[in-house]
Amino acid sequence: MANGNFKAGTEVKLILDTPLWAGQGGLTKVNPDGVILSSGDTSWHPTGSGTAKPTLSLGILEATIDDGDAAYVLDLADTSNPIVVTELVAVLGILNITTPGGNALTAAGRIHKPTQIKATPPAAGQDNDVVRFTFLYR
Repeated sequence: MANGNFKAGTEVKLILDTPLWAGQGGLTKVNPDGVILSSGDTSWHPTGSGTAKPTLSLGILEATIDDGDAAYVLDLADTSNPIVVTELVAVLGILNITTPGGNALTAAGRIHKPTQIKATPPAAGQDNDVVRFTFLYR
């Protein structure tokens, strides 16, 4: 599948793409005297045991919507996007940054698949609105 209902000639823009390393392998605990109480597991990191394990990343993308009150689809497996995803873990937000009234998405209007975010905005959505997608992925 490809992105749907995005304005022709515009790109999906990258706002942020960063791995979330904190706490992935457990923390190393040190007492106030600098003595290690327990070592964290660093096997998730290439400098640890040598084999990196998948970790979560935070992605934020923006797209211009062609028809503001019709459903739109962000296909994260589409290689034309700045982030290509194999597993969508969570959708943290879909924010219309142009028309605030276009943000009242209902649960029925949000249907997500392992590599796809689909939303149907309310009638208040306007043509050429810019929508920001925030999500966790692997």
